[in-house]
Amino acid sequence: MDITKAQFWDAPNSQGLPSFSYAELLAQLQTDIGGVSPNIGIGCFARAGNTSIPSGGRFPVPYNASVFDDAGFLDIGGANPQRMTIPLLDPPIQRVIVGGSQTWSANAHGTVRTLIFVKNFNQLANGDQQIPLTVVPGDSNHTLAMSPPENVVAGDWFETQAFTSGGAGPNVNLVAAAGWIIVLQ
Repeated sequence: MDITKAQFWDAPNSQGLPSFSYAELLAQLQTDIGGVSPNIGIGCFARAGNTSIPSGGRFPVPYNASVFDDAGFLDIGGANPQRMTIPLLDPPIQRVIVGGSQTWSANAHGTVRTLIFVKNFNQLANGDQQIPLTVVPGDSNHTLAMSPPENVVAGDWFETQAFTSGGAGPNVNLVAAAGWIIVLQ
């Protein structure tokens, strides 16, 4: 399985790409990477509902629902609901892949709407494995991205942020969003 082409959600897609569930992707990663650490394949998956995003800037997406959280990555309902934090485990988590998806409303403004990964306040270099979408204002669209493998230590945290171009203007809406972490070793 080429995880960079996995549609990490259950909705049909128009590009003809296969659609894999999170469980299928974890099972394939465990097969592909195999046996390096008992932490391989654990992770978290969180969702966000309708969220207002300031036009012409970046905004961390707060999650309001946990689909699952294997080891305490998420802070749903806490002080940092937008963060996925690497927990202290024995053996420690050393490498992860971070992913996210965003569905923009049909009335969203801006000609570029994209997803940005942030680790400990810093945007991941080469971390946005997606093509920024150029869109017609008024059209809805869906963005999906996954980072390359990232070295981590306990306490590191990640956010998925929404970005819209277009400068000052009315807020735009994400209809839905998701974020996930998959432990590689």
